[in-house]
Amino acid sequence: MAYFSNGSDGAILDRQCLDCPLGDGPCPIAVIHAIYNYDQCDVPKLREAMNILVNEDGICQMRYPIRGAVGYNTQVKEEVIPVMPAMKEWAEKHGLKVTTK
Repeated sequence: MAYFSNGSDGAILDRQCLDCPLGDGPCPIAVIHAIYNYDQCDVPKLREAMNILVNEDGICQMRYPIRGAVGYNTQVKEEVIPVMPAMKEWAEKHGLKVTTK
């Protein structure tokens, strides 16, 4: 999961959370990030596991699947969405243009 050294570093994730269909409820991804952000620096396996939720660029890997599941517009027509390899097949099946880069 992207490491944010301070509050302003985490703004990229915060902006994504603003339009999340989960609304103001407790987001498990945001909670995990808040609890383990600093610990992941010293624990490689924790960092690896957290990268499944938010990649190194700070992109929430559940953002588009959640939005798609509830019928939100999931992308701008030509936008290519970065996803974890495990999400590629699901995303493409739902009409999203993705990359695993």
